[in-house]
Amino acid sequence: MLIAAIPEKYREGFKKIASMSDIEFEAIKSNLELTSLAASIRILSNKVSELKGVDSQTVERIFFSTGSLINLVDNGVTDFNTVAEDITELGVKSSLFNEDKRDIFKERLSFLLQNSQIYYAAKAQDLITENSNVFLTSRVITDIRPIFDMNLKSEPKCGVIIHNLHIHYRKDEEGDHKDIFISLDSNDIQSLKEDILRAEQKENNLKLIFEKSGMINLNE
Repeated sequence: MLIAAIPEKYREGFKKIASMSDIEFEAIKSNLELTSLAASIRILSNKVSELKGVDSQTVERIFFSTGSLINLVDNGVTDFNTVAEDITELGVKSSLFNEDKRDIFKERLSFLLQNSQIYYAAKAQDLITENSNVFLTSRVITDIRPIFDMNLKSEPKCGVIIHNLHIHYRKDEEGDHKDIFISLDSNDIQSLKEDILRAEQKENNLKLIFEKSGMINLNE
């Protein structure tokens, strides 16, 4: 057995694969056939759950757990059937599901492991989140900071405009969410704006490569 144990963060997804009804799993299968490729597991899960018959959180947990095995197969360590057998054996031994669910779990996991939408979503997500710090959201709060006179009884005669950039991000894969606050002045805002505009221009130029090669751009 090449896989020693199922990490805690993946256990719920594998448990859902075994416990869901045939109707629910068939809905996932049929919805995947109608879904285009996506740039992350979350985006793919939303697309699949929007169609019919499945809960978005359940789908995301299942795809997240399945996607964790993609690199193992992709790096030539083993094949889909061996991975499915190993996870099935571990699932029974660790009481994720009962022995009577063994065959149905293995069959379902084998299908998911060989699904191209899950494969590309997992691979794209690995590339996008390769850096240990991954952006989630941001907010800018702008206010005036008065500069007080040497005589504190006098009204302020001048001040500055300060932009407070709040970035919410994730530290390491599925790690804790963290925050960073950065103070910016008008010059900093202009510099940041120019950097973003340059990034957009680079992205537009790179899109031409997709068009010329016929590759699918998962960001669209």
